[in-house]
Amino acid sequence: MDDTKVTASPMTWTRRPIAVSDRTALNIEIRGAGPAVFFLHGIGGRARQWRGVAERLSVPACTILWDARGYGDSTGPGASAFSDFADDLFALLDSLDVERALYVGHSMGGRILIEAAVRRPDRFGALFLSGAPATYLSHLTARQRDDYAAKRLAMFDRGAVAASKALEVAREVLPEVAPEELASDLAKDFMALRHDGYGAALSVSAGWDRSKDLGALDMPCEVLGGALDRICPPSSVRELAEAIGAEKVTVIEGLGHMAQLEAPDQVAALVSGFIARNGHLASFSRVAKANVA
Repeated sequence: MDDTKVTASPMTWTRRPIAVSDRTALNIEIRGAGPAVFFLHGIGGRARQWRGVAERLSVPACTILWDARGYGDSTGPGASAFSDFADDLFALLDSLDVERALYVGHSMGGRILIEAAVRRPDRFGALFLSGAPATYLSHLTARQRDDYAAKRLAMFDRGAVAASKALEVAREVLPEVAPEELASDLAKDFMALRHDGYGAALSVSAGWDRSKDLGALDMPCEVLGGALDRICPPSSVRELAEAIGAEKVTVIEGLGHMAQLEAPDQVAALVSGFIARNGHLASFSRVAKANVA
């Protein structure tokens, strides 16, 4: 597959498939030049959910957005273990010749980054975690986890998510005050979910718990949450921040779980500050230097 362009102002995104194994190729979108900054989406997302923030950054950066395996335009099987996502990230870094980077992760994307940072802290300059808990369904029994997964997968009908169901789920994720236009746009991401990829992510995520390993992470970390987030409430945000020794904790009033979509200007300002403080810890790789649009 050839590189393709995704229109953005004032620069364009370069969309590129990157093989991370014999059977899996990740779709990535790259833009700009500067310290390498990776953006990872949540369990119901795809790469485009971070575009609005990346396009509003006020500091130089090479921004790299991915579709995780089983999502978006990435190809190959879904994850068979949660560690597969971390292995994909390491393979992507190697392919792009990035020794160390800054990372921004939302929800499951944050959990993937925690998993990867515990395993290979040398590849991490700094972490920015948004709506990301230290555990996932670990408090439930195996039967309760299966019931939860079945409930989430029930939004699929013959392998697809209907528009009406996607909108219903979007309204559950967003705060009640969210505009209808935002809910409709988020519903498009749910409609784009693949049953196999989403189901695999649910299965391998259930019971994930790195809470006891967080204290060993010594890279700079900043944490963001929404005051109205029902999925990762402020109490969970503060619990993670304390356990990981976060240098900066922000809980934004009026926001729910999708802060990057609900308030891209505010989130971009926070991420810009994060990059400004920690950019010297990331690689200025060949890819980062070569992708000025």
